[in-house]
Amino acid sequence: MTKSLSPLRLLSAWERAYGRSPLVKGLVLLSLAAPEDHAAPLEQVPIGVRDRALLSLRRLLFGEELTAVVACPNCDEKVELGYSVSNLCADAGPTRGELPEFDAAGSRWRLRLPCTADLLATEPLTDHAARRQTLLARCLSRSGGPTTEFASGIPDEVVDAATTRLSEADPQADLQVGADCPGCRHVWTMPFDIVSFLWSELDAWAQRLLTEIHALASAYGWSERDILELSPWRRQIYLEMLRR
Repeated sequence: MTKSLSPLRLLSAWERAYGRSPLVKGLVLLSLAAPEDHAAPLEQVPIGVRDRALLSLRRLLFGEELTAVVACPNCDEKVELGYSVSNLCADAGPTRGELPEFDAAGSRWRLRLPCTADLLATEPLTDHAARRQTLLARCLSRSGGPTTEFASGIPDEVVDAATTRLSEADPQADLQVGADCPGCRHVWTMPFDIVSFLWSELDAWAQRLLTEIHALASAYGWSERDILELSPWRRQIYLEMLRR
């Protein structure tokens, strides 16, 4: 763990994100992954760029290999799946939001990659179609025309063309992984959400660490900062002595 990602900084990030929505959790995690000289607002970072950064953060914090336990959709058996960070990194898409213009429904259109700010704008909506229309309205504009004013909704032809272009431009933003059940031999694909996966790991780590801090502080009267300055190995030695 580097100095910039000290246990204290990770605990502070965990505390800021605890109980917040997945999108806010993603922003807090991205703040740990972003370079110190990153100037642009994190909520404007394209989703695929965010997710690649979070995969790199996961490698740094917890290693290359990861394990997920899911229920088989065919027989409901619990299946343990293994992946590597490298295999979960799709081919790098655009690092900036703007994509090439395209023609559809008699107009020329400009399109940019969606970011967290766009997803936050759709969060209050419960209808899937309304969420997609709102998201695309933020990311689409007629070339030389209004940015978000679509009097009767975005034409279906434009929606389909834009959706296809977004998927092709940055598959990392909607990563699908393969899975198979050793029990019933069912094979399927499912989305992999690095935000929820990494958050669950960080949450488990933080809860474990706080338990260790409580035990050592109760036994020795040390402050939280004093305990966090100990190496993990030294903390474990003291904890083992307490258990004995």
